[in-house]
Amino acid sequence: AVISTQSTGVGKDHVVPIIKEDLNKSEFFNCHTNGNFPEVFIHSKAVTSTQDLLWSDKVLRQNALSVAILGDVQISGKGRGNNQWISPHGSMCLSFYYTLEQNCLMAKKLPFVQYITALAVIKAVNEIYEQDSLLKIKWPNDIYTVNGEKIGGVLVNCSSTGKETGLCIGVGINVNNDEPTVSLAKVFGLKISVPKLASKVCCLFMEEMCLFNEKGYEQFVERFCQVWLHRDKRVRISVGAINCDAVIKSIDSDGYLSVFNLATHKNVSVQPDGNSFDMMENLIAVKSF
Repeated sequence: AVISTQSTGVGKDHVVPIIKEDLNKSEFFNCHTNGNFPEVFIHSKAVTSTQDLLWSDKVLRQNALSVAILGDVQISGKGRGNNQWISPHGSMCLSFYYTLEQNCLMAKKLPFVQYITALAVIKAVNEIYEQDSLLKIKWPNDIYTVNGEKIGGVLVNCSSTGKETGLCIGVGINVNNDEPTVSLAKVFGLKISVPKLASKVCCLFMEEMCLFNEKGYEQFVERFCQVWLHRDKRVRISVGAINCDAVIKSIDSDGYLSVFNLATHKNVSVQPDGNSFDMMENLIAVKSF
């Protein structure tokens, strides 16, 4: 099912540019290879937040196993710690809903959902541009260029009913927009179709989820660490009772960051929820909300 709207929940105090061209929805479906995922595709020319819209619509989520929402302009985008921003035309504002059965491996390893999504984004960009190594993952949920410029991020909300876990996954990427920061078009020198990228992300997310459930954590972490910024990087950690110099090693089996404490010569795990990595200071600390 395809649903199109002119605007969704745009506040009167916000100025939203008029978008004259129509999104080519066929580009979303033409490169889609994962059957009925998503079952429902919603496109809006202007939206407050794709994540809020999808997460708040319980009726929609209860009546479809999978839903995707793509907005041309987002005026109140969501990030970790309730961070908000405006996403201009040319960026990819995508949220999709996916249901996990409680007996699958991923339902027991939920911190990996954001990592799988971030890897799917990088794989999708690499496939479309037919280039590798220009984007990296910054722990725990950001997409950066190899030059240290943020180009997007991932946000995951989840809820459990006992029988299943619902995942609401948001992805924001600067694709063709000239402002306010670097975009894929600037990095790769070519503008691409936003719906095509959104479709690729959804497809590759599904592929990675199936691989994780079938083959486990080890195969994923090996590939994930090839595209992140941090392996063997020396950092300072100041989280709770942990205050030490350390070397980042990997992601442990629970989805936590695994670091080697240089004082005790022991591995320490740092959870992604509520913590962040300041690349300028080489510091892992509690995120400031």
